[in-house]
Amino acid sequence: MPKPSTLDNIILLTSLRFAGKNVDSRDIAKFLRITDRQARNIINEMVKRGLAKKVHHGIYRVEKVDPRGVDVIINILQFLTQYLDHLQKNLVEVLSLCRVR
Repeated sequence: MPKPSTLDNIILLTSLRFAGKNVDSRDIAKFLRITDRQARNIINEMVKRGLAKKVHHGIYRVEKVDPRGVDVIINILQFLTQYLDHLQKNLVEVLSLCRVR
Protein backbone atom coordinates (compact mmCIF):
# COMPACT_ATOMS: atom_id res chain seq x y z
CA MET A 1 0.00 0.00 0.00
CA PRO A 2 1.50 3.36 -0.99
CA LYS A 3 2.26 5.97 1.62
CA PRO A 4 -0.66 8.41 2.02
CA SER A 5 -0.07 11.87 0.62
CA THR A 6 -0.53 15.05 2.61
CA LEU A 7 -3.81 15.61 0.78
CA ASP A 8 -4.97 12.11 1.75
CA ASN A 9 -4.22 12.88 5.40
CA ILE A 10 -5.99 16.26 5.25
CA ILE A 11 -9.05 14.62 3.72
CA LEU A 12 -8.98 11.92 6.41
CA LEU A 13 -8.83 14.54 9.17
CA THR A 14 -11.55 16.65 7.54
CA SER A 15 -13.86 13.69 6.96
CA LEU A 16 -13.48 12.65 10.60
CA ARG A 17 -14.12 16.17 11.89
CA PHE A 18 -17.22 16.85 9.80
CA ALA A 19 -18.69 13.34 9.38
CA GLY A 20 -22.46 13.52 9.06
CA LYS A 21 -22.51 17.32 8.97
CA ASN A 22 -23.19 20.03 6.45
CA VAL A 23 -20.21 22.30 5.86
CA ASP A 24 -19.02 25.03 3.59
CA SER A 25 -15.52 26.01 2.61
CA ARG A 26 -15.31 28.55 5.44
CA ASP A 27 -15.90 25.82 8.04
CA ILE A 28 -13.08 23.74 6.60
CA ALA A 29 -10.82 26.77 6.15
CA LYS A 30 -11.31 27.75 9.78
CA PHE A 31 -10.73 24.19 11.03
CA LEU A 32 -7.55 23.67 9.01
CA ARG A 33 -6.40 27.31 9.16
CA ILE A 34 -6.14 27.54 5.40
CA THR A 35 -7.57 29.84 2.75
CA ASP A 36 -11.12 29.52 1.50
CA ARG A 37 -9.78 28.61 -1.94
CA GLN A 38 -7.70 25.75 -0.51
CA ALA A 39 -10.74 24.56 1.43
CA ARG A 40 -12.83 24.52 -1.75
CA ASN A 41 -10.18 22.34 -3.39
CA ILE A 42 -10.42 19.93 -0.46
CA ILE A 43 -14.22 19.82 -0.67
CA ASN A 44 -14.04 19.19 -4.42
CA GLU A 45 -11.60 16.32 -3.86
CA MET A 46 -13.88 14.88 -1.17
CA VAL A 47 -16.79 15.00 -3.63
CA LYS A 48 -14.64 13.22 -6.26
CA ARG A 49 -13.81 10.50 -3.73
CA GLY A 50 -17.46 10.05 -2.78
CA LEU A 51 -16.99 11.32 0.79
CA ALA A 52 -19.15 14.44 0.40
CA LYS A 53 -22.13 15.53 -1.67
CA LYS A 54 -23.35 18.97 -2.63
CA VAL A 55 -26.65 19.76 -0.91
CA HIS A 56 -27.00 23.43 -1.80
CA HIS A 57 -24.95 26.17 -3.40
CA GLY A 58 -21.66 26.10 -1.50
CA ILE A 59 -22.97 23.64 1.13
CA TYR A 60 -21.77 20.05 1.26
CA ARG A 61 -22.66 17.10 3.44
CA VAL A 62 -19.81 14.87 4.55
CA GLU A 63 -21.54 11.53 4.15
CA LYS A 64 -18.65 9.12 4.55
CA VAL A 65 -15.37 8.88 6.39
CA ASP A 66 -12.18 8.07 4.55
CA PRO A 67 -11.73 4.30 4.96
CA ARG A 68 -8.62 4.80 7.11
CA GLY A 69 -10.83 6.86 9.39
CA VAL A 70 -12.69 3.75 10.48
CA ASP A 71 -9.45 2.46 12.00
CA VAL A 72 -9.03 5.77 13.82
CA ILE A 73 -12.59 5.60 15.16
CA ILE A 74 -12.12 2.00 16.34
CA ASN A 75 -8.91 2.97 18.13
CA ILE A 76 -10.60 5.93 19.84
CA LEU A 77 -13.55 3.78 20.91
CA GLN A 78 -11.22 1.18 22.40
CA PHE A 79 -9.32 3.90 24.25
CA LEU A 80 -12.54 5.43 25.59
CA THR A 81 -13.82 2.03 26.70
CA GLN A 82 -10.63 1.39 28.69
CA TYR A 83 -10.66 4.91 30.11
CA LEU A 84 -14.30 4.68 31.19
CA ASP A 85 -13.67 1.28 32.78
CA HIS A 86 -10.83 2.85 34.75
CA LEU A 87 -13.05 5.75 35.84
CA GLN A 88 -15.81 3.38 36.86
CA LYS A 89 -13.44 1.32 39.02
CA ASN A 90 -12.15 4.47 40.70
CA LEU A 91 -15.69 5.69 41.30
CA VAL A 92 -16.67 2.38 42.87
CA GLU A 93 -13.65 2.63 45.20
CA VAL A 94 -14.51 6.20 46.20
CA LEU A 95 -18.14 5.31 46.83
CA SER A 96 -17.19 2.31 48.93
CA LEU A 97 -14.89 4.50 51.02
CA CYS A 98 -17.69 7.01 51.52
CA ARG A 99 -20.01 4.27 52.79
CA VAL A 100 -17.40 3.06 55.28
CA ARG A 101 -17.25 6.41 57.03
